[in-house]
Amino acid sequence: MTTADATPPLDLTQQEAIPPEGVIDLADLGRKIVASGARTLLLSHMRGHICNMERLAALCQQHQVQLKVQLIEDCAHTMGAAWNGRAAGRWGRAGCFSLQSYKHANAGEGGLLVSDDDDLAAQAVLMSGSYMLYRSHLARPDDAAFERWKYKTPNFSLRMGNLGGLCDLRLPLTLSHEDCDAIAQTLRTAMAQGQAQVQAPEATPSQHP
Repeated sequence: MTTADATPPLDLTQQEAIPPEGVIDLADLGRKIVASGARTLLLSHMRGHICNMERLAALCQQHQVQLKVQLIEDCAHTMGAAWNGRAAGRWGRAGCFSLQSYKHANAGEGGLLVSDDDDLAAQAVLMSGSYMLYRSHLARPDDAAFERWKYKTPNFSLRMGNLGGLCDLRLPLTLSHEDCDAIAQTLRTAMAQGQAQVQAPEATPSQHP
């Protein structure tokens, strides 16, 4: 964050009490938005748990006029999940999906970014190091967006390697309801046999794609 010239005004991992569902405390969030003046919420959906996204989006929108609070979702643990039919990663300005070796889709390293914001997408492409070859991206905004940013966006050289990119192309990125249920059942069976020290949440319709 500091490399991108951003300052974290607060640490929401230090909220006073974590709800039993393992999600962010929205009442606590509302108080801290006002107290800190934060303009961006980096929300991590941990271990497949998704909070009430309608309430969270409304909370960010409520403070957007004065504080311009924008939502960025970290969906490394919720690839394929949704809240009330709307996919994780599609509630805010951008959604980020890790492809690191322990995530749902494994390419070794790297990740995916989804966004409807042309300016954000252009900056992400430029920051990755594609400052000359951005037109080779198949999913990119038009040239006007790059013209606005290409001379003032830092290059962090975060391009994915060829091997990782090849792995990504071969990954099935969809999970059926049956797949999700089978994974949850495997966890419950392991816990019943004393082989796992985690608690698998009960599946609900809102957690399925």
